[in-house]
Amino acid sequence: MRGGRSQGGLQRAASIRMRQSMARQRAAEWVGHHSDDEVEINGASGVAGGYVGLFGGIAAALIGVFTGDRELYFLSLLAILIVGFAYGVLSGGANTRTMKATIGNACIFGGLFSFVAIVVGIIVSIMVMVPVMMVFIALDIGRYGS
Repeated sequence: MRGGRSQGGLQRAASIRMRQSMARQRAAEWVGHHSDDEVEINGASGVAGGYVGLFGGIAAALIGVFTGDRELYFLSLLAILIVGFAYGVLSGGANTRTMKATIGNACIFGGLFSFVAIVVGIIVSIMVMVPVMMVFIALDIGRYGS
Protein backbone atom coordinates (compact mmCIF):
# COMPACT_ATOMS: atom_id res chain seq x y z
CA MET A 1 0.00 0.00 0.00
CA ARG A 2 1.33 3.35 -0.94
CA GLY A 3 0.99 6.25 1.43
CA GLY A 4 0.11 9.17 -0.82
CA ARG A 5 -1.72 8.03 -3.93
CA SER A 6 -2.17 10.55 -6.66
CA GLN A 7 -5.46 10.83 -8.46
CA GLY A 8 -5.87 8.86 -11.61
CA GLY A 9 -6.85 10.43 -14.93
CA LEU A 10 -10.47 9.30 -14.60
CA GLN A 11 -10.84 10.87 -11.16
CA ARG A 12 -9.29 14.16 -12.33
CA ALA A 13 -11.66 14.33 -15.32
CA ALA A 14 -14.64 13.68 -13.03
CA SER A 15 -13.64 16.46 -10.64
CA ILE A 16 -13.13 18.89 -13.55
CA ARG A 17 -16.58 18.06 -14.89
CA MET A 18 -18.04 18.56 -11.41
CA ARG A 19 -16.44 22.00 -11.05
CA GLN A 20 -17.69 23.03 -14.51
CA SER A 21 -21.22 21.88 -13.79
CA MET A 22 -21.23 23.73 -10.45
CA ALA A 23 -20.10 26.93 -12.20
CA ARG A 24 -22.83 26.55 -14.83
CA GLN A 25 -25.42 25.86 -12.15
CA ARG A 26 -24.51 29.05 -10.28
CA ALA A 27 -24.79 31.05 -13.51
CA ALA A 28 -28.15 29.40 -14.28
CA GLU A 29 -29.42 30.24 -10.80
CA TRP A 30 -28.57 33.90 -11.34
CA VAL A 31 -30.26 33.93 -14.76
CA GLY A 32 -33.35 32.25 -13.30
CA HIS A 33 -33.50 34.72 -10.44
CA HIS A 34 -33.14 37.58 -12.93
CA SER A 35 -36.05 36.34 -15.04
CA ASP A 36 -38.13 35.78 -11.90
CA ASP A 37 -37.61 39.45 -11.03
CA GLU A 38 -38.86 40.45 -14.49
CA VAL A 39 -41.95 38.31 -14.03
CA GLU A 40 -42.57 39.88 -10.62
CA ILE A 41 -42.23 43.43 -11.99
CA ASN A 42 -44.51 42.81 -14.95
CA GLY A 43 -46.96 40.71 -12.95
CA ALA A 44 -47.31 43.36 -10.26
CA SER A 45 -47.93 46.02 -12.86
CA GLY A 46 -50.36 43.68 -14.64
CA VAL A 47 -52.57 43.45 -11.58
CA ALA A 48 -53.20 47.16 -11.94
CA GLY A 49 -55.22 46.53 -15.12
CA GLY A 50 -57.65 44.55 -12.98
CA TYR A 51 -57.82 47.32 -10.40
CA VAL A 52 -58.55 49.89 -13.10
CA GLY A 53 -61.40 47.66 -14.27
CA LEU A 54 -62.71 47.03 -10.75
CA PHE A 55 -62.87 50.62 -9.58
CA GLY A 56 -63.80 51.91 -13.02
CA GLY A 57 -66.61 49.35 -13.23
CA ILE A 58 -68.02 50.47 -9.90
CA ALA A 59 -67.89 54.10 -11.03
CA ALA A 60 -69.49 53.22 -14.39
CA ALA A 61 -72.27 51.31 -12.63
CA LEU A 62 -73.03 54.19 -10.31
CA ILE A 63 -73.03 56.62 -13.25
CA GLY A 64 -75.32 54.31 -15.20
CA VAL A 65 -77.79 53.75 -12.37
CA PHE A 66 -78.04 57.26 -10.98
CA THR A 67 -78.02 59.21 -14.22
CA GLY A 68 -79.84 56.65 -16.34
CA ASP A 69 -77.92 57.95 -19.36
CA ARG A 70 -76.77 55.14 -21.64
CA GLU A 71 -74.29 57.31 -23.52
CA LEU A 72 -72.63 58.49 -20.32
CA TYR A 73 -72.38 54.89 -19.14
CA PHE A 74 -70.67 53.82 -22.38
CA LEU A 75 -68.36 56.84 -22.22
CA SER A 76 -67.29 55.78 -18.73
CA LEU A 77 -66.55 52.28 -20.09
CA LEU A 78 -64.50 53.89 -22.86
CA ALA A 79 -62.60 55.84 -20.21
CA ILE A 80 -61.81 52.54 -18.44
CA LEU A 81 -60.44 51.18 -21.71
CA ILE A 82 -58.24 54.23 -22.30
CA VAL A 83 -56.95 54.38 -18.71
CA GLY A 84 -56.15 50.65 -18.79
CA PHE A 85 -54.22 51.07 -22.03
CA ALA A 86 -52.31 54.09 -20.75
CA TYR A 87 -51.43 52.35 -17.51
CA GLY A 88 -50.26 49.28 -19.38
CA VAL A 89 -48.09 51.29 -21.76
CA LEU A 90 -46.51 53.21 -18.89
CA SER A 91 -45.79 50.24 -16.64
CA GLY A 92 -45.51 47.14 -18.82
CA GLY A 93 -42.56 45.34 -20.28
CA ALA A 94 -39.84 46.54 -17.92
CA ASN A 95 -36.83 44.38 -17.22
CA THR A 96 -34.56 44.41 -14.21
CA ARG A 97 -31.32 45.24 -16.01
CA THR A 98 -32.35 48.48 -17.67
CA MET A 99 -35.75 49.10 -16.00
CA LYS A 100 -36.91 50.26 -19.43
CA ALA A 101 -39.36 48.75 -21.86
CA THR A 102 -39.33 48.65 -25.62
CA ILE A 103 -42.23 50.35 -27.38
CA GLY A 104 -43.41 46.98 -28.70
CA ASN A 105 -43.57 45.44 -25.22
CA ALA A 106 -45.22 48.54 -23.83
CA CYS A 107 -47.96 48.45 -26.48
CA ILE A 108 -48.52 44.74 -25.92
CA PHE A 109 -48.91 45.33 -22.20
CA GLY A 110 -51.17 48.30 -22.89
CA GLY A 111 -53.41 46.17 -25.08
CA LEU A 112 -53.55 43.39 -22.50
CA PHE A 113 -54.24 45.79 -19.63
CA SER A 114 -56.99 47.55 -21.55
CA PHE A 115 -58.58 44.19 -22.37
CA VAL A 116 -58.44 43.09 -18.73
CA ALA A 117 -59.68 46.47 -17.54
CA ILE A 118 -62.68 46.59 -19.89
CA VAL A 119 -63.71 42.97 -19.24
CA VAL A 120 -63.47 43.41 -15.47
CA GLY A 121 -65.14 46.84 -15.73
CA ILE A 122 -68.14 45.49 -17.67
CA ILE A 123 -68.59 42.50 -15.36
CA VAL A 124 -68.30 44.61 -12.20
CA SER A 125 -70.59 47.33 -13.54
CA ILE A 126 -73.31 44.81 -14.40
CA MET A 127 -72.89 43.05 -11.05
CA VAL A 128 -73.35 46.36 -9.24
CA MET A 129 -75.96 47.91 -11.54
CA VAL A 130 -78.51 45.08 -11.63
CA PRO A 131 -79.04 44.67 -7.85
CA VAL A 132 -79.16 48.43 -7.30
CA MET A 133 -81.73 48.84 -10.07
CA MET A 134 -83.79 45.97 -8.63
CA VAL A 135 -83.84 47.68 -5.24
CA PHE A 136 -84.83 50.99 -6.85
CA ILE A 137 -87.63 49.29 -8.77
CA ALA A 138 -88.88 47.46 -5.66
CA LEU A 139 -88.92 50.66 -3.61
CA ASP A 140 -90.33 52.89 -6.42
CA ILE A 141 -87.39 55.26 -6.20
CA GLY A 142 -86.73 57.93 -8.84
CA ARG A 143 -87.24 57.12 -12.47
CA TYR A 144 -87.56 53.41 -11.72
CA GLY A 145 -90.84 53.93 -9.84
CA SER A 146 -94.17 53.20 -11.44
